[in-house]
Amino acid sequence: GDPAEAFRAITGAPTETWMHDEVNSTELWKKMVNAEGHFWPMVAGSKKSTGSGVAKDHAFAVRGVFVGSDKTVMIQQPWRRHQYGGEQMQYKGQMQAPGTFYMAWDEYRRDMDFTTAALIRPGYVLSSFVVPGVGTEIRFGVLFEITDNKPFFVQLEWSRIRWFDEGCEYG
Repeated sequence: GDPAEAFRAITGAPTETWMHDEVNSTELWKKMVNAEGHFWPMVAGSKKSTGSGVAKDHAFAVRGVFVGSDKTVMIQQPWRRHQYGGEQMQYKGQMQAPGTFYMAWDEYRRDMDFTTAALIRPGYVLSSFVVPGVGTEIRFGVLFEITDNKPFFVQLEWSRIRWFDEGCEYG
């Protein structure tokens, strides 16, 4: 599945996905530190091939980012166990939550393909409506008034074909 889609379905909040091969290391680190500072949940997706032994082509919870002598990312495998065998093995057995481990920043960038964050804001209000219409082209207008200078998001969602029951006509 798509972690961004899951975050939106659970929280209704907008999401950001950062493809590791499209953003430089410094910028990605800043984005992740910012996300953690806002308590935004994060997920990482591993590549089809990894050097640290983590499950391939899989999603992991990002539990935190840390700077000690090196930049480190705390990961949790939802299976509650992991096969991590990378640079941060000295922390093995010290984790309180099963399946949790640390990855060195360079490993994280190498073995993870993307990081996704749900941008949940205090006081966040979700409003939704169904756009009327059927077919492959729908034209619809929305008018709203912004009454202050606080951040706001407009998000359009449409169902993917996999959400429909078999036999349901789509499009």
